[in-house]
Amino acid sequence: MKKLFIIILLFTANLSAQWHWQHPLPQGNWLNSVYMKDSETVLAAGSGGTVILTTDGGTNWLEQTTGVGNILLSINFVNENTGWAVGSEGTIIKTTDGGVNWFTQTSGVNTFLYSVDFIDSDNAWAVGSSGVIIKTTNGGTNWTLQTSGTTYLLSSVHFVDSNTGWAVGGDQIQNGIILKTTDGGVNWIAQTQGLPRHLNSVYFTDSNNGYAVGQYGMILKTTNGGGDWIEKTSGTDNILNSVYFTDSNTGWTVGAFGAIHKTTNAGLDWIDQSFPFQNAIHLKSVRFINPNIGYAVGNGGEILKTTNGGADWIEISTLITYTPLYSCHFTNSDTGWVAGGIGFGFGTILKTTNGGLTWKSQMSGVGWELRSIYCINSNIAWAVGLSGNIIRTTNGGKNWTQQTSGITNALYSVNFIDSDIGWAVGANGKILRTRNGGTEWGLQTSGTTNNLLSVNFIDSDIGWAVGSNGTILKTTNSGVNWIAQTSGTTKALTSINFIDSNTGWAVGASGTILKTTNGGEVWFTQSSGISREIKSVCFIDSNTGWVAYAGNILKTTDGGANWIEQIKRVSHTIQSVYFIDSNTGWAVGDNGTILSTKAGIPPLAPTNLVAVADLSGVILSWQDNSNNEEGFIIERKNDSLHIPGTWDIIGSVNANIPMYINTGLSPNTTYSYRVSAHNKFGISIGDSADVTTIIPVELTSFSAIVSENEVTLNWTTATELNNQGFEIERKFDSWEKIGYVPGFGTTTESKSYSFTDSKLNEGNYKYRLKQIDYDGAYKYSKELNVEVSMPLEFSLEQNYPNPFNPSTTIKYSIAEDGYIKLSVYNLLGEEVTNLVNGQQKAGRYEIDFNAGTLASGVYIYRLETSNFISSKKLMLMK
Repeated sequence: MKKLFIIILLFTANLSAQWHWQHPLPQGNWLNSVYMKDSETVLAAGSGGTVILTTDGGTNWLEQTTGVGNILLSINFVNENTGWAVGSEGTIIKTTDGGVNWFTQTSGVNTFLYSVDFIDSDNAWAVGSSGVIIKTTNGGTNWTLQTSGTTYLLSSVHFVDSNTGWAVGGDQIQNGIILKTTDGGVNWIAQTQGLPRHLNSVYFTDSNNGYAVGQYGMILKTTNGGGDWIEKTSGTDNILNSVYFTDSNTGWTVGAFGAIHKTTNAGLDWIDQSFPFQNAIHLKSVRFINPNIGYAVGNGGEILKTTNGGADWIEISTLITYTPLYSCHFTNSDTGWVAGGIGFGFGTILKTTNGGLTWKSQMSGVGWELRSIYCINSNIAWAVGLSGNIIRTTNGGKNWTQQTSGITNALYSVNFIDSDIGWAVGANGKILRTRNGGTEWGLQTSGTTNNLLSVNFIDSDIGWAVGSNGTILKTTNSGVNWIAQTSGTTKALTSINFIDSNTGWAVGASGTILKTTNGGEVWFTQSSGISREIKSVCFIDSNTGWVAYAGNILKTTDGGANWIEQIKRVSHTIQSVYFIDSNTGWAVGDNGTILSTKAGIPPLAPTNLVAVADLSGVILSWQDNSNNEEGFIIERKNDSLHIPGTWDIIGSVNANIPMYINTGLSPNTTYSYRVSAHNKFGISIGDSADVTTIIPVELTSFSAIVSENEVTLNWTTATELNNQGFEIERKFDSWEKIGYVPGFGTTTESKSYSFTDSKLNEGNYKYRLKQIDYDGAYKYSKELNVEVSMPLEFSLEQNYPNPFNPSTTIKYSIAEDGYIKLSVYNLLGEEVTNLVNGQQKAGRYEIDFNAGTLASGVYIYRLETSNFISSKKLMLMK
């Protein structure tokens, strides 16, 4: 299998009013579930209440406002607009506008909900930990707890109709379970218990054939509704998290370490399509809209797409590194570095010269994790890490040179006051100092063996270092002497920051925040309101500062007296935060996380929107009035502007592309459009415009009459535009052209056509029309199925479909030549339309009945001959 990379411009909404993702893109939270509405419209849900949406096949992504910060584990839609997502703490959210807006529903449980499955807009089931199964019959307004009979975690649920469904799970260690219901969940019966592996996903292609996948590459299949489950060879020992089929034969399963496997023979064999060289990828969900186009999502915001059934997978998400990033530092609003890595694997360094809009990887030259980076200007920087490693660049990172530290202890923090003088601190109380830019490093006496985790100097003499067991050290003579200060805590202190010789803060474990206003002679505790370890602190003045912990950032504007949460939707630990002024800052963390906040100006709104309808759809163009937009959002309303209605997002384009084509529209219909420009600072709504779509060649009826060995095709058009004519095609073994009937060009009048296919042998045939425009464009009609044989008796068949709207097909047979009348009557006995009235030869007939002008209701259709009368009911439902 080949691996392809794609580099594209992606847009995602802010995490909050201030922060947005810079890496990975479109965002970096775990994605646990993916759902495809069609080949262009895809949603994915994940941790931190994340729901992202694309309407252009993955080129651009918008983050939806869900109103929750919990982990979302499953997303499911029943139609274009209505969908649900479920997750931790019993979270259930619902949308009725395609995912633009979400609102919370009450589940009645506090457990994790791992899967939700709706069979229509009312009926659904959700399953979760401790054997929880809940059901709704009113679209989620109320959820009722069902008795599962197990306390195992239930990972997945799937129903094939309102009665028949399955749930799978286990104890997450070894034991697995499969439950089945045939009465909508009133009773759940264990089909298998004590399976050797936990099961993560279940999917049925019909009421008999289904699959379940789980730990250690387990794939189970049943062909009798779960009466028996047979293990299939998957070819992998990796955990499999999701299984999905597009038809009875073709399916995929995905899992840990980029595992992707496909079957084209109903699970007998599985082909390895795994995403190569990506051991850090753990795929959580897979979905296909057809046998070719599908998506898989996973950890770190990973998004993969295929357009050829998985032969190639394209990495939609842009990701430079999966490694933790422990430190960030900037010289100005444009130029900065981040550093990180994984243990003794390799040291990661990324640099930006445009404020983080793009990041480029640099070769650190070391094989150890880097824990701290510090830059003096756009050319000179240092990074330190495990095993006493210190590296330096003097040319903006083009080259990094290793310096001799003289120790093998881990170094956790580095700080310079100019291009010559700096310090590095680390494990076992080690403090190093250089006075020549790192050409030589000398060991200083710290007086402690505690790990020192952060160092901060305000000038060449005065500085502090903090570490484990509440350690705070201060020097006033450039580190010649270090004096222990009383912190008042035994908690590990991870970061320290001073704004002058008196005022500073130290942060650490258990939400600890300490402040001093006299250079550390006295440290007093401030309330953070949290109990998690704080990783980093940064102040720009005596009032304004930030701290980072877990996946969150707190801000204070009163010197730490009060702290306000700014971010709560990041699923990775934030390790470092750095600001250059009150508006501009960055935060970095695990899984390559880079976030940014930067004050700026929203783009100017686009103007002069023009909407032009042609045969392909509606072409939109507008005037681009900004040079700072990141792209444009296109919205549509299915009525004219003066009628109140909901605007739906239908697509987006990148910056500097003032054009969009909307296809797949209904003919002779008025639509309203508007276009908005967006960037990370806001969205500006522009002009609106109305347009009425063109009436194409509109086929109102297409029927076939069989007379012995002859088939006569009749069809009618309501209107025609540039209609050159119709090719008639027939299929017995394969499609072939058997005739041509010229069209009427452009006309608004109804036109009727006929073509007779003679001298046919007995058998089953298919017919279709190929309508061709003058420019060569064409489209096919529906297919008619025709059986050529001699009828033995009179008959009138039940129309199909029934109920219908607005067209249905009526079939009848005539055993002998004669006068035939076929009419439709209302329930008062009044004839509303006559379909056939005249002589017909013996044979089988079918006719399309279009009731577009009639009101909804029950009607009678009646067949009369000299020797036969028969009537049946049909129902029109508009």
